[in-house]
Amino acid sequence: MQEKGIVTPKVLVAGESREKGRLLTSYLITEAETKSCEIKHILLSIESEKDLVDLFLNISEAFRKMHDAGIVHGDLVPSNLYLKNNKVGFWDLDSCNLVDSPINNTYREYMFNKFINAAKKTLNDNKNFQTNSNLWTKLHKILSGPL
Repeated sequence: MQEKGIVTPKVLVAGESREKGRLLTSYLITEAETKSCEIKHILLSIESEKDLVDLFLNISEAFRKMHDAGIVHGDLVPSNLYLKNNKVGFWDLDSCNLVDSPINNTYREYMFNKFINAAKKTLNDNKNFQTNSNLWTKLHKILSGPL
């Protein structure tokens, strides 16, 4: 992922357990990320629509890089993304899948909706920021724009 310009912590150990060839569990142990901030915490501190739009543009670019590399995260929620040096990074990578073909638009839409809904819940807890339906429509278009 790092070779493709996708920000992630360095993987130290990867493991899985299988039974009769079927994957039961998997895990990754990564380096600890310092001087980074979960997107969830950034959403809680957002104070302007411009800052929120800029954040979603940054997130959208990170999603596109991941999808262009043929990687599907599998659990796109604000707590699984972080910002470091003004770049969005991904953790909780054990739910990623590699795909050979372009990512299905239906699946992309499902994942973006999941992310948007989780972001809405987080922003609802932000006492410094009020959202409206037009803003969410705008943010969804940013995420689901053409690859």
